[in-house]
Amino acid sequence: MTKLQRLLHEFVLLASLLVSAAWADDPPSQVARLSAVEGSVTFAPAGSNEWAYAPINRPMTTGDQLWVDKAGRAELHLGSTALRLGDQTSLSFLALDDQNTQLKITQGTLNLRVRTLLSGQQVEVDTPNLAFVVNGAGDYRLDIDPNSNTTRVTVWHGNGSALGSANNSFSLHDGDQITWSGTDLQEQSAIAGPGEDEFDRWALARDQREDNSVSAHYVSREVTGYEALDDNGSWQTVPQYGAVWVPRTTIVGWAPYHYGHWVWIAPWGWTWVDDAPWGFAPFHYGRWAYLGSSWCWVPGPVHPHPVYAPALVAFAGGNAFSLHVSVNSGPGVAWFPLGPGEVYRPAYGSSANYITNINRTTVVNNTVINNVTVNKAVYVNQNAPNAITGMAASAFVKGQPVQGAAATIKPQQLGQAQFESAPRIAPVNQSLVGSAKPAPAFSGGNFNRPVISTRTPPQPFAAHDELAGRFAAHGQAVPGAGAPLTQVRPAAVQPQVNVVHTAMPRAAAPVPVNGNSQSSGNQPKPVAQPVRVPQGQSPKIAPQPDTREINANAVPHPPAGRAPQQGWQQNTGRNMEPRANPPIAPHYENAPNQARGQPESGQQLAPQRPATMEQQPANYNRSVPAQNFAPQKTQNRSQPTQYPHAHNPPTGHPEHQHKPDEQHQQKDEQAR
Repeated sequence: MTKLQRLLHEFVLLASLLVSAAWADDPPSQVARLSAVEGSVTFAPAGSNEWAYAPINRPMTTGDQLWVDKAGRAELHLGSTALRLGDQTSLSFLALDDQNTQLKITQGTLNLRVRTLLSGQQVEVDTPNLAFVVNGAGDYRLDIDPNSNTTRVTVWHGNGSALGSANNSFSLHDGDQITWSGTDLQEQSAIAGPGEDEFDRWALARDQREDNSVSAHYVSREVTGYEALDDNGSWQTVPQYGAVWVPRTTIVGWAPYHYGHWVWIAPWGWTWVDDAPWGFAPFHYGRWAYLGSSWCWVPGPVHPHPVYAPALVAFAGGNAFSLHVSVNSGPGVAWFPLGPGEVYRPAYGSSANYITNINRTTVVNNTVINNVTVNKAVYVNQNAPNAITGMAASAFVKGQPVQGAAATIKPQQLGQAQFESAPRIAPVNQSLVGSAKPAPAFSGGNFNRPVISTRTPPQPFAAHDELAGRFAAHGQAVPGAGAPLTQVRPAAVQPQVNVVHTAMPRAAAPVPVNGNSQSSGNQPKPVAQPVRVPQGQSPKIAPQPDTREINANAVPHPPAGRAPQQGWQQNTGRNMEPRANPPIAPHYENAPNQARGQPESGQQLAPQRPATMEQQPANYNRSVPAQNFAPQKTQNRSQPTQYPHAHNPPTGHPEHQHKPDEQHQQKDEQAR
C-alpha cells in the first residue's frame, strides 16, 4: 500500500467514525405520550426523585417512572404501539429509542398492543421473574404479582419469548397463557384460550377506536397522538397545503402553544406540554397555519418514520433584543408557532441527517439545512392573530401554566429580535415537572426489585445532560428561580437487572401424556400443539397410543379422555380467532408523492362543513376530573384482525382463505 493509499484509507476511516459519532449523538425520534389517566397516576422524571401527578400529554423517555395507584388506569402511546396499565402498576422506561423499547414492570398489569414491529426493532418487558420479548405484531398482557412472586403472560394474538435467568426460554403463541414463578421459568399453571376480564374489554374498546381512526387516512400511525384528533376536530382540504386539521374549541382568541406549560426533558431541552386532550401530535409534528378565521394544523407530507420535536416554535432572542413582561420589569420570553415551509433547527446536538429528517413533515425547498441559527425577516405566523405568546422568564422556567401568566405581545416588539428554536435559559429543578401537582414520594419497595433482562439498559439522557450544562455555563440564569441544573444528574435509583443470553427457545425433553415428567422442575411442561384445521372442515382424529411425544413448546392441553392434571386448565368457551380487520386507510407510506387529502382517480372525498371555532366547547382547566373510560360496547377478540407485518391470513373471503395442498394435509394428519 502506497503512502497516498494509506492516507486515503485513514481519511475514509476517520470520516466514517465522525459520521457514526454524529448518528450516536442524535436523540431518539420518538417518545411515549401519556394519553389517558384515570384515578391517581404519578410519575418521577429521569434524574429526579420528586414525584408529581402525571399530566396528560407528558412526553416520557428513558429513565422515567410511572405509578398507577389503586382503582387507577393509564394509557400511553409510542407511535402506533399502545401501553395500558391497570391499577397498582409500576412502570419504568429502561430504554426508549429507535431500536429498543425496554420496559420494567415489577408489579401490576400491562396490556400491550404492538401494531407494527419493524425489522431491527425490539420490544421487551422485564419483570422479576422473566424477560418477555415480543416477536411480532399482536396483543399481549402481563400480570406481575409481587406477593406470589409470579408473572403471568397472555398472548391474545402474536408470538413472543419468555426468558429466564438460567438461559432457558419458552415460546408463546395465539391463545397461550402461562404463569411462572422464580427466575428460571418454573411453570405454575397454563391455560389454552383464557377468558377476558373488564380490563381486557376496556383495552379492546380503545384498540377498536384506533382501528377505525379517520386521522389514520391523513397521517402515519407512527405520529404519536394521531388517534386523539378524531373526536376533537375535522379534516379539510385546502389548495395551499392539502389536508389540514381544524381543532374544535370555544375559547375566544385561541392560538397554538398558549394553553399548556413548558418543562425540561433531556436531551431535547425545553418541551411543550399542552392541556388539550388532543394536544400532542399537532405540537410535536407538522406546522400551524392561520387560514380564514381559524388556526389549522398542517401535518405535511406523510412519512413512515416521523421524527418527534419538543416544540415547533420560534423563540425571540439575540443580543440586541430584550423583553420585559412582568410587573417588576423582569426578563421575559416570547414565542410563536412555526408555519409551513419554515425550518426547525434544534438547539440540542444533532446531525445534518437528523435535521433533514425532522423537517420532512413540512414543505422545505430543496436546499441544504445547516446546523446554524435560522433567521427570517418575516415568519408566516408572526403577524397572525394572537400568535405571539409571552411570559415572565421566572414563570417560564418553573413551568407555570402559560394562560395564567401570558402577556400581550405585539409584533412590533420583536423588530430587533433574532429567532431560535429554544431560549437560552438555564433550567432548574422545578423545570423537570413544571406545573404538575407534587405527589407523595412513592413508598413501596417494588420499584427497586431486580428484573430479568436481555441487555443492560443505557444511562438515561438526564444522567449526562449536555444541553443543560451548556445553558448553565453560557445561558441565562433566572434570578430567584433556583440553582441551574447540572450537566451530570445521576439517576435517583439505579435499575437492578439480571442480564441473560437471548438464546432461541428450547424444547424440553419429551413427556408422556400421563404427566409423569422426568424433566427438571425448572423447565416448562411440554405440551401438545393444537392442529390447524382448514376452514369448513372437521378435524380428523387419528388413532393414538396411550403415550406419545408431545411438542414441548406450546400451551398445555389436558390429554383426551383424562381429567386435567394439577395446574393444567383449559377454557373452551373462547374462540381465539383474531379480531376484525380495521378499515384500510390509504397507504401513503407506499406512495409518498401522492397528494395528501386528494382523491384518487374516480374517488370523491365526502364534503365537510367548514369547521369553526365555536363547534364544540373545550375546557382546558387542569383541575377538571380525569376522563371517564367506561368500556363501550365492543366486539370480542374472536373477530379477525390483520396487523401489518403479521402473517395472519384474513378470513371471510374465499379467495383469501388458506388452501393447504394434499402434502400438507397428510403432514397434519400424521402430526395429529
